[in-house]
Amino acid sequence: MVIVPVAVSTAVGHAPEITNDGFARQRMNKSGTFSANTTRRIVTGRSSDAANPAVIVGDKLVVQGDGPSTITARAVGPGGGGNNVHAYLVLDGTTIATYDAYGSAFNAPPWSIPRTLSNGDEVWIEATADSFATLTINVGAYIEVVPQ
Repeated sequence: MVIVPVAVSTAVGHAPEITNDGFARQRMNKSGTFSANTTRRIVTGRSSDAANPAVIVGDKLVVQGDGPSTITARAVGPGGGGNNVHAYLVLDGTTIATYDAYGSAFNAPPWSIPRTLSNGDEVWIEATADSFATLTINVGAYIEVVPQ
């Protein structure tokens, strides 16, 4: 994998928080909706946060920097129409957190997972629904890497 450096832009009046020798906070937000079904798959439709830019490749946040961090993330949506629904926080192919719900409300509390990250690590959310229910992940879902 080749990681292309990206210029960091800042929103008016806000500069990205820089810690750990240049390792900055990075965030990607959910844009639009994503409908999962019985196949576990990556939640698509991601955009970089204007205040805390992230490199996004294939709907995965690609970490820029090294060091101790906290990965925060959240999956939100209207639920699975009365069936079990599941969201998974994944780091480099390994599930590091899960959230399971039943019924019409899928409003996962934010995950907060401490990890030492390396440049190029990838973080993403996957989702699935039992039976033939449809799980929709909406705007409001996010992944953020916060250097410590």
